[in-house]
Amino acid sequence: MFSASENSSVKTALVVPPMIYGLGRGPVNQRSIQIPSLVNATLKRQRGLQVGPGESRWGNIHVADLSRIFQRLVDKAVEGNEDSSTWGAKGLYFTGVGELSFGEISRRVAAAAHDLHLIPSREVDQIGGDEADELLPHGSVLFGTNARSGAQRAEKVLRWQPENDSLELEIPRVVAREAQSLGLQAEGPVCKLDRFSLYGKYKQSLELQHLEAAVEATHKAVEVATRASDLAYFLDLLGELMLERFWRTGSDDDLEASVKFATKALASIPENDPMWPGIANNLALKLRQRSRKTSSTMDLEKGIQLCKRALSLPTQYVHFRQRLLSTLGILLGLLFRRRGDMDDLQEAIQISRKTITLADPETDNKAIEYNNLGNRLENLHDWTGNPDHLNEAIQCAREAV
Repeated sequence: MFSASENSSVKTALVVPPMIYGLGRGPVNQRSIQIPSLVNATLKRQRGLQVGPGESRWGNIHVADLSRIFQRLVDKAVEGNEDSSTWGAKGLYFTGVGELSFGEISRRVAAAAHDLHLIPSREVDQIGGDEADELLPHGSVLFGTNARSGAQRAEKVLRWQPENDSLELEIPRVVAREAQSLGLQAEGPVCKLDRFSLYGKYKQSLELQHLEAAVEATHKAVEVATRASDLAYFLDLLGELMLERFWRTGSDDDLEASVKFATKALASIPENDPMWPGIANNLALKLRQRSRKTSSTMDLEKGIQLCKRALSLPTQYVHFRQRLLSTLGILLGLLFRRRGDMDDLQEAIQISRKTITLADPETDNKAIEYNNLGNRLENLHDWTGNPDHLNEAIQCAREAV
């Protein structure tokens, strides 16, 4: 690499990937090594496994994010970039985006396999290096060592950012794919939904007949659900469908049903369930909708309590916090309009500022949150007459465009 860089016509860089996950997009091999191999071994032996205490850690990156690093290097070469910090002796790029211990990965694999009714238990066994090498390709090395890195140089020099789902979100998908490759029949919310309902078809067509079919199918799924997580999933979905039907028909019965099913969904699982914050947010939004019909502050206050409780729980996913903060800000803003309490408005503005810092600039969310903050600052100007609040509201409106 160094000798090649001495020839100015040849630009060299070394990209060092950690553990790669995700489906490849090429025409030949699309399967990565470590996670699919671990899942495959777990399904075959019908129990989770980890090498030793599971404390070894590797960085990880989605294959599509990794490919964009190579693309950025090619783009810079084509542009004629001669920056010495990009190439040659300084052109070294580590690419660790996320990082998990293999113990955590093994627990997530076992949990996903159990949730899909593929293995009888979530328990994870400790195995030694020799057994790991028998069960997994180079198992003692790939699952029992450390390979930790960040991706700061790629972010700074190449102006690259990861865009794809985290390894945590990808693991259940890998479990489903490996089960299919082994001829195993997975059972779980996603698999059952594919079989029972027409929700996906309705989302594509927006035809009322498909919505009705989805409602009927999801009712049946609720009836046959035996596990708490499945029941919560389908009750939450049924609440969403009933709210969708309310928007289409205007029926108050549908609105009440949407609140009822969402309430049941939340009550069917404990607060430490990963689904709880999302279902709490969905219920809060339905309470907001009902408050518009009744002009009551009780639903707004209950929705605010739900959001605050969900935000107090430990969650590692930024998008959960962003959604909950956004809903909380909306509810506080509406509550201010109902009862005119300045504390509600000040809290709504504070929450909106937090939400903007978490909103994804590549989606419409950031524009929406700037618009929400601008509206609340305009309310504050109307209340106080302070021109600074109006000027900031105008700036927010410009950011939202």
